[in-house]
Amino acid sequence: PNLPPIGSILALPQILITYYFIKKNNFLSIDVSDMIFRAIDNIDDGIIVENTQREIIYCNQGLLELLERSNRDEIKGKKIEDIIAFHELDPRRGDRTKEYLTFTGKNGEDKHILIKFFKLNDRFGEYFGGTYTVKDVTDLISSIKELAQAEINLQQQVEERTRELQAEIEIRTQSEEKYKFIAYHDSMTKLLNRRSLFEKAEESLLAYPQNKHAFIFMDINFFKSINDRYGHSEGDRLLITTADRLKEVYTENCFVARFGGDEFVVFIQNTSKEEVDSYLQKMYQRFEEDYLIKGTKNKIELSHGQAIYPDDGTNLDRLIKIADDRMYADKKIKKAETLAKSPDIRQYSRD
Repeated sequence: PNLPPIGSILALPQILITYYFIKKNNFLSIDVSDMIFRAIDNIDDGIIVENTQREIIYCNQGLLELLERSNRDEIKGKKIEDIIAFHELDPRRGDRTKEYLTFTGKNGEDKHILIKFFKLNDRFGEYFGGTYTVKDVTDLISSIKELAQAEINLQQQVEERTRELQAEIEIRTQSEEKYKFIAYHDSMTKLLNRRSLFEKAEESLLAYPQNKHAFIFMDINFFKSINDRYGHSEGDRLLITTADRLKEVYTENCFVARFGGDEFVVFIQNTSKEEVDSYLQKMYQRFEEDYLIKGTKNKIELSHGQAIYPDDGTNLDRLIKIADDRMYADKKIKKAETLAKSPDIRQYSRD
């Protein structure tokens, strides 16, 4: 026969227990149990009816199939905890209780069931009996687990992609910093290059137009002679050593740059003539230290020229030109003094 409407299905357990109640009290002279049993057997969910002593007096075909039992005799007369590990057994707990349970079927796969309990009291409020509805929710639980696992997998993918993006951003940031460093620094000495120095100087002159700023232009005496005599690798080492010593001397509010070749420029912002003179004194003291070339002790000799803003001018190019001219004047004097003291160096002197 066709299944009854859903409303009737939900009411059948109550109808059944009510029928037993009516029959017990001899309110009904007609036996309609066969009709009720056949209707309940058509329900897919398992149905259990227990009496006052909590003994099972009826179960439908749906329960047998769900619990993989062969006949009702295995179940009748027993209590529900004998066949299902149902915990909410005390009728006094409430009219309705429910519990999710899992058991292993004959095929070795887990089955998930939902048990709902409906209590029925007599007219005196005493427990008369109850029904249990047992529903197979394996597919639902599996779907929930799959959804939960899918969420975990998605979260893991998101976290993995986030780590990848963070790594990409870090690599990109490092690359950008590297390219920026290359763009603003001399590749050999790692000092600022000419472009970067001019930008720093322009920013300072615009930010502090009322303060004094200084340019110190320097180059290495007899550098070309050292290059020609010992080779370019030795000349490169000399440039790097000079740059390192200049960085040690010029620290606070100073920007040290390689201007080109063996020329170096230091820009000192927010300074004074006294501070510039102090820096120059420290510089020459630092360069008194011996410098070895092919195991032979030498001195790194520098010439310098300086220009002070705004005393010597306010134009950046003009200030650099003044410092450069003064450096060449100082270089001419120092070379003459060196050649006078050491005539034998003349054969190597070309700059």
